[in-house]
Amino acid sequence: MKSQSTLLNTILICAVVFLAINSGFPARTASAAEGNPAPVINETSCSTGRSVSVSGTAVVNVTPDRVLIQLGVQSNGRTPKLVEAVNSATVYRVIQAIKKQNVAERIS
Repeated sequence: MKSQSTLLNTILICAVVFLAINSGFPARTASAAEGNPAPVINETSCSTGRSVSVSGTAVVNVTPDRVLIQLGVQSNGRTPKLVEAVNSATVYRVIQAIKKQNVAERIS
């Protein structure tokens, strides 16, 4: 019984190796089998006179309809109340300057 199993395994291994070898190599041509060298492909045999060239440019002009402004104010002072007052005054002046430019305020 053990010899039949060994024989079957040997046959299966040989079949797998045979299939792997034959599937990995290209088929032989008659000229290669007869000892004739393979045909040489000349690199200039392709016509280089034909080509396709594509280029393009696009410009889209639109009027901006939205802007996001993020500002920060930093002040130094002796007390936190003084710094807060200076920051608040500076932020107020910046907001007023933006409103003078007819920018609508929208908080999102």
